[in-house]
Amino acid sequence: MALRHEWKHRIDTPGLLALRARLGAVLPRDPHAVGGSYQVRSLYFDNLADKALREKLESANHREKFRLRFYNGDLSLLLLEKKTKTNGLCGKTQAALTVEEARALLEGRHQELGSSSPLLGELCRKMDSQGLRPKTIVEYTRELFLYGPGNVRVTLDYHVRTALSPAGFLDPGCVTLPAADAPVILEVKWDAFLPDLVRDLVQAHLRLFQVRRLPPVRLNFQDKENKTMTFQDIFKSSFLENVSSVSLLDMGLSLVLAFGLGLFIFLIYKKTFAGVMYSSSFGVTLVALTMITTLVILAVTSNVVLSLGMVGALSIVRFRAAIKEPLDIAFLFWAIAVGIVLAAGMIPLAVIGSVVIGLVLLVFVNRKSHLNPYIVVLRCQDYTSELQATEFLKEQVQRCVVKSKTAQQGSIELNVEVRMKDENTDFINILSEMNGVQSAVLVSYNGDYMG
Repeated sequence: MALRHEWKHRIDTPGLLALRARLGAVLPRDPHAVGGSYQVRSLYFDNLADKALREKLESANHREKFRLRFYNGDLSLLLLEKKTKTNGLCGKTQAALTVEEARALLEGRHQELGSSSPLLGELCRKMDSQGLRPKTIVEYTRELFLYGPGNVRVTLDYHVRTALSPAGFLDPGCVTLPAADAPVILEVKWDAFLPDLVRDLVQAHLRLFQVRRLPPVRLNFQDKENKTMTFQDIFKSSFLENVSSVSLLDMGLSLVLAFGLGLFIFLIYKKTFAGVMYSSSFGVTLVALTMITTLVILAVTSNVVLSLGMVGALSIVRFRAAIKEPLDIAFLFWAIAVGIVLAAGMIPLAVIGSVVIGLVLLVFVNRKSHLNPYIVVLRCQDYTSELQATEFLKEQVQRCVVKSKTAQQGSIELNVEVRMKDENTDFINILSEMNGVQSAVLVSYNGDYMG
């Protein structure tokens, strides 16, 4: 079950009109809504002590509630839902029910039901063990706005009504009454992050993103859907609350993928290395860096306060290791980027992007547009032997450029950069045997070459 952030706030009717206009101008509406909105009817389960309601009002750290729900009076899609809140994060599981199964739950005949779904079986067991019974009908109009990045849902709930008895839940003509002082509820839900666009749309009207305590939302009837929550809840954290903020499945999958892609980056680095001395420890560092970045970003996305502390901690870190090859910087940034993208849940982007980058590096790094340049070091006795040696050298190579010349009494030393026609180096042997040539040395030049 995926856990999400959830925030609710009570607004007034002018606020509803203003937010509807602002959100509607930027965010798309739910395509399933009829005329931009739909009717929601829910039936909440609770025991005689109102356990679910009290846990909600007391902001219990671990709580759950069961409800039946359908939309626009359509009983063909009747859902049983279980909502949980753990350490400030909310989750929801649901299963489809038939009208007959829902009626059996309403009439207390749950023991006659089979386990058509694990969720229904769990509810039936807790109706026996905890004394859960159908308790409160809540009906309201909902307008839903969607935003893809962050999987954001922004809802406006109004015209809140309730019924005197849960028995009429399945009756479309059930009489409902307006809840006393019924509020308008703004609700924002998101996954790992809340995009600035959505935050600014809400903040421009409510100015809620300051860290301050907002008055709680309490309805005058037993409402288990519209819960008290503020943006300060985002900033509440402790060691125990963070234990389950990231699921074991998410951690395991992210780290395994990080190891695999880090190993791929290491193999590309090993294949394309063109430096003087290959360092296997740098390749292992690329694998470790990918996994460490994934670990850090997983922690950051689960807690706002931790992210701020992480930024401060990393800002004082200084690395003194020298980067010998310019291409090594690209591999370091590649490993970091893969770790960030994986931890953000964008697995296809990380995999496909890594494959594309690897192919580009294989094609361009190993491509040789010319033969590597060499340096010929000549030591001659006099000017005449120098002319003979340089003329012979120009005939044997494709290009010949004098880089430096040192003249002393009885000795002339030349450093000549050459580009050979092929890999044959026999001309150096002939050059060293010429009259007046004291020595001839051919040295491979592995630096950048332009020309």
